Amino acid sequence: MLYKKPQPYFNPTLNIFLDGQPHMSEEVNNYVAEKFHTSKKEREEYIGAARMPIFENNVAWALGGFNGRYGKFFITLDEKTHAYQITERGRALREKFPKEISIKDLMEF
Repeated sequence: MLYKKPQPYFNPTLNIFLDGQPHMSEEVNNYVAEKFHTSKKEREEYIGAARMPIFENNVAWALGGFNGRYGKFFITLDEKTHAYQITERGRALREKFPKEISIKDLMEF
């Protein structure tokens, strides 16, 4: 399923990091696509003059939301390896909001 907004992507995007291992954005995209049963066609869907498919853009927004977009770091990006990893704050966020995370939650946590 392809969602047009990034918020539904928050939960699976954070969940991949609960194994404590670093993950590259491509791994995150594949994991989220699997969780949503997103087809190859849906993963390649563009809207308007977008330079990036809607699906990848939404996962990127979710990664950005967890990586400082709202002033807090729930995951960090290693500039050398380009891999993300969960922080203690990210684990605490998941514990507090085990079912669903909203933008409001990110801003207030």
